[in-house]
Amino acid sequence: MIFPSVIALINGVLQPTVSGTAAMVHNSDDAVAALLKAKENAIQQTDAWQMYVGSTGSGDQDRWYKYTHPGEDPSSAGFLDGIGDDIKFAMAKASYNFRNSVKEWMSEVLQVLFAAAALCINTIRTFNLIILAILGPLVFGLSVFDGFQDTLRN
Repeated sequence: MIFPSVIALINGVLQPTVSGTAAMVHNSDDAVAALLKAKENAIQQTDAWQMYVGSTGSGDQDRWYKYTHPGEDPSSAGFLDGIGDDIKFAMAKASYNFRNSVKEWMSEVLQVLFAAAALCINTIRTFNLIILAILGPLVFGLSVFDGFQDTLRN
């Protein structure tokens, strides 16, 4: 008859821990979001982002040419050199975009894994409380009989 109060006591002790860790996660999520926003702003100020993505999303080939061919004039290049430079720019832009998409993909995968781990931990906690609520009264009841005293300890 007293076991529901035992379960309430255990849950009362564990609930502040769960609430506290949830609050810490919420605060850390806000901090991570602020850091990601600051990182995004910092990335947009880099030469690589301005060359390969830019404000339009298609990049800036003139800036790329000045960076890769310092001191040369783009108009002095021949027709075949211009085609080669176009291909080099397209490949460099594709490489930059691919690296960024891999980073974003990994970020999404890690966020999903974090959510799955949190769900697993909460599920195990709830399952243990349910098992304790079902088997606890039986163990308390059986522990009064000779030969079953160690069931309470187990």
